[in-house]
Amino acid sequence: MNAAEQYVYFAMEVSSPLSKRCLGSARPFTMIILDRNQQEIMHIKRPLRCRNCCCFCCLQRIEVQVPPGNPIGYIEQEVTFMTPRFRVYNEARQAVLKVEGPVCTAACFRDVDYYVTENLNLNPVVTVNERGPQVELVGKLSKTWMGILHEATTDADHYALNFKPDLDVTTKASLLGISFLIDFMFYDT
Repeated sequence: MNAAEQYVYFAMEVSSPLSKRCLGSARPFTMIILDRNQQEIMHIKRPLRCRNCCCFCCLQRIEVQVPPGNPIGYIEQEVTFMTPRFRVYNEARQAVLKVEGPVCTAACFRDVDYYVTENLNLNPVVTVNERGPQVELVGKLSKTWMGILHEATTDADHYALNFKPDLDVTTKASLLGISFLIDFMFYDT
């Protein structure tokens, strides 16, 4: 939905029932993104990867295709021991953004924020203002807390994705893709 709460896109997962049953949230999938006219506009592909694996060659990744079959971006999980961190790559596999989450990804009674920055170093650029040190953000993905009744009675999750309006459209598509990866990694049961 957009800011006016109008439906803009719909998502449909394609994966085998056997992989859903046996692999759970670690399953490979293709997420098909449809517009309001039910036309396929994007595919988000996740290969089979190990979950909670100590092998660094099995970190999570996805490929974003627009139109379907034409890769325009990639997301790859980074090796970290405390906070979830991802790199966003363009079609030429050049790193363009970094996404970093909190130490605790549990969404109990609060929103969980993942910050998007252009700074690809481990130490982001910090500016100081009246509120103290601030990181220059390109965007933010938030898993929104919907209240105890909603969270306890449904497995539906709500996310808010905000980014600079002047961000490249292919990068925006990749950021949409990372929301599905984060959901499967930390919040899908």
